[in-house]
Amino acid sequence: PITLELSPDQEYVVIHNLEVFRSNGFNVSIDESRELGSRITLTSLPASKQYTFTVTDFLDLLGLVMESGGIMV
Repeated sequence: PITLELSPDQEYVVIHNLEVFRSNGFNVSIDESRELGSRITLTSLPASKQYTFTVTDFLDLLGLVMESGGIMV
């Protein structure tokens, strides 16, 4: 598992758009007991053929979701 350090806005977007991230292959867990900004943990990353996606890819997707207002990306 990879604990992410996100801004409160980014964390809010992930929590309220979990299905978008899951449908893109990123499994995420939320630990409400942790400090704001560090409640999101990536539990698995998607892979395609010979390529395994990274945290950077997750953050890119997060940026797209924030820009699109949560519309499926």
